[in-house]
Amino acid sequence: MVENIDLALNNILSDELANFNFSKLYLDLYNNYDKRVKNIFSFLHQNLNSLIGFMNDKSKTNHHFNADESRSLIFLIETINELKLMLKNTNLAFSVNTDYEAFLKYCDSFLSSSGGSTIPNDYKRFNLIKYDTIFNMNNEITVNSNTYKTNFKTKIIGSGAYADVYRYKDEFYNEFYAYKKLKKEFTDKELGRFKKEFDFLNKLNNPYLLKAYKYLEDDDAYVMEYCDFTLKKYYELYNGNKEKLNFNKRKSIALQFLKAIQYLHSKEILHRDISFNNILIKQYDDDLISIKVSDFGLIKEKNSDLTSTGSEIKGTIIDDTLVDFKNYNIKNEIYVIGIILFYIFTGKQSLQLTNNAISNIVKKCVDRNHSNRYDNVSEIIEDVKEMANIDESKNKSIIKYNNTIMENGLNELALYMLQNAVNGDGIIIKSKTIIGLTIQCGTKTFTPANAKEEANMEYSMELLVNNDYIRGTNYKGEVFKVTKRGFDLFE
Repeated sequence: MVENIDLALNNILSDELANFNFSKLYLDLYNNYDKRVKNIFSFLHQNLNSLIGFMNDKSKTNHHFNADESRSLIFLIETINELKLMLKNTNLAFSVNTDYEAFLKYCDSFLSSSGGSTIPNDYKRFNLIKYDTIFNMNNEITVNSNTYKTNFKTKIIGSGAYADVYRYKDEFYNEFYAYKKLKKEFTDKELGRFKKEFDFLNKLNNPYLLKAYKYLEDDDAYVMEYCDFTLKKYYELYNGNKEKLNFNKRKSIALQFLKAIQYLHSKEILHRDISFNNILIKQYDDDLISIKVSDFGLIKEKNSDLTSTGSEIKGTIIDDTLVDFKNYNIKNEIYVIGIILFYIFTGKQSLQLTNNAISNIVKKCVDRNHSNRYDNVSEIIEDVKEMANIDESKNKSIIKYNNTIMENGLNELALYMLQNAVNGDGIIIKSKTIIGLTIQCGTKTFTPANAKEEANMEYSMELLVNNDYIRGTNYKGEVFKVTKRGFDLFE
């Protein structure tokens, strides 16, 4: 055993650490570790992931792992082994994630310090861990959970039907956390569902889903990850800021959101209440953000009594083809995903679809014919990945609208609704239900976000009828057909 641990640790990687460009992501993972090892672990984790990621890529091409990278990975493996031996039987003893440890032993069998290394033909792509530690201390500590209610001041940040959410700063970890607590008057059923909701959140393991940490029996509450914004609040602040929310940032938000839902669906779980307010955003330095999907009070989980099976339709964004909530399926969830994607890329809650990449994806999500919708989230992810940057101001259809609106007695929305009907089946269906006004024009569905938008939709329909672009086919004024004058407008 090394006699002077502090001196030995100061010599380990001293030159490499001095000028290393640490990623905050990896520093944060080990932020609560002993100061003598946290930078060492962050350095090792960050470099391992970089080198293994490079090896994953090379395994798909020429199976040659470059000489510099080979020597670097050999050095990291030797350093980890040296550290484990040095710190054995001390209060800094640690273990390496079992998957990483097995993989590094495998790499050690073929790595060469000169001329590069040949990656074996049986190599299997290694799954990197980015959002959790791979070096774990062997010693344990116990933190008294009672301090959560006695020492920390809370601030309410949200309120639901039967629970409130607070923010507090944990002085022990020097971090903000969220604290979800049942309201004073609750039923045994609500308490049961609340505890099961925590158990469900606690067992999830995905970087894009909100994490729950600790249930506090005495408070009927639990501690969970804190995020800085809801998606809606973030867009209210930055939607007009092209630097803060450029196309690439929106695309990253969309893909993170989709991967969260893809993970849930892979576990045979439907969220059933995806909305602009329960998609959260965690802000990091360098303008990096991470999406966290939250609020699992209405999930539909296979073979679970946590699932609500009532027929009353619930949720914030509702597919108007849904008749009975207990029959909610993946096609209904894909409808909501389409609404969220449109918001992410445009900042608009009500659909105004044109003929561009995002509109085409959303159209396939919200098509009234379920067989025309995407079958799964993986298909949507592939289409979003293929999207290229678009400049809406150059969209030819918008330019055409601006040139024809005034001379034809229409407004922009009326012209757009008519175009969708002409390009579809020539039918416009107007309906009012308990969830509000809906106008279906061909394959496009219009749903207002507020009373002002609903009034504009009603006015646009009047313009189309009064100018003989569409004509009602029943006395209730629910179904309209495009007239010859309506078709002629687009010839």
